[in-house]
Amino acid sequence: MYAKPYWKGLLVYMTQTQFFIGIDIGTQGTKVSLVNDGGSIVTNSFVPSNLIRLDHGIVEQMPEEMFASVVDGMTEVMKRSGVEPGQVAAIGLDGQMAGIMGIDRDWNAVTPYDSWLDTRCEKYMPLIKEWGEEPFIRITGCPVTYAHGPKVLWWKHERPETYRKIEKFVLPTAYVAGRLAGLKADNAFIDYTHLHFSGFSDVSNHSWSDDLLDAFQVSKDKMPRIVNPWDIIGYLSKCYADKCGLLEGTPIVAGCGDTAATILGAGITTKGAILDVAGTASVLSCCVDEYKPDVNTKTLIYARSVIPGLWNPLAYINGGGQCLAWFRDLLAAQEGSLPFDELNAQAAHVRVGSDGIFLFLILPEELVPTIPS
Repeated sequence: MYAKPYWKGLLVYMTQTQFFIGIDIGTQGTKVSLVNDGGSIVTNSFVPSNLIRLDHGIVEQMPEEMFASVVDGMTEVMKRSGVEPGQVAAIGLDGQMAGIMGIDRDWNAVTPYDSWLDTRCEKYMPLIKEWGEEPFIRITGCPVTYAHGPKVLWWKHERPETYRKIEKFVLPTAYVAGRLAGLKADNAFIDYTHLHFSGFSDVSNHSWSDDLLDAFQVSKDKMPRIVNPWDIIGYLSKCYADKCGLLEGTPIVAGCGDTAATILGAGITTKGAILDVAGTASVLSCCVDEYKPDVNTKTLIYARSVIPGLWNPLAYINGGGQCLAWFRDLLAAQEGSLPFDELNAQAAHVRVGSDGIFLFLILPEELVPTIPS
């Protein structure tokens, strides 16, 4: 039920323009936008991420830093906008999809965020393939890759003491939403646009796969409940309402994965539409109305669309926009601080085609898809 302060604010401002807070917990940083009910962005903020890169393919983020970036971002947009707290109708999130983290019973993080860029789990990928690569793809909709399944197995076998402390495995968006709402692990959730990366879900049946969980001896109790992207998962607690300049009891919706949000936002809502994205990863996606997992080339990921009944087959590589950050950092080492906005301003003076300059991403042979003749 709604907290009284939210109802009071809603009654006062129900005849005025309503606003929504949208949060993107991205790889390069956290973006927070205040959007009006006409779909226009009023103001936004950006807090850069702190990616911790260690030996052996480890790439992590600290959950507390991710959470603080969201609180700071919401605080900034509310101060800058001048919008009254009661005019904000809801908060929604999207974020990184293929990484995972663990929480205890009281929603405390007991692991770092194991990033989708982290490759330490690679040794457990052959175990899944030995169980049956094609059955795995048919059930999950996803090729065996650096996603939740191998990562969960890494924590189970490499860090057993930590694994025992994990009450639920969650995504960054769920972790942040739960902190904002003061949830306990019994209320942990994952929305259905993330299921293909989970490694243990029966994606077509919208459920956890007993076959996969039993095969790898992972307890279903560690898996969160599956929800719709638009489900209200809780309400903003007084502590964070006061910090951010919002009303206690403001609804928080589950949201979806960042790629799912991008696809929906780009209007890919009908069968046959196609989309090319260069975020931190390069993504090529389309929209279909049938579930046909790619057991032939083992390349396409069959992700659920936000829209029920639609699917977004896609392929991605860990490059694209991340290469822009590499290029920016390379120049910054020579010229000092160099914001992306300055790069954009300089690029605006370069004619179309960039005088024939191309960027090639070299893939290891084992990652090159097999194209049927």
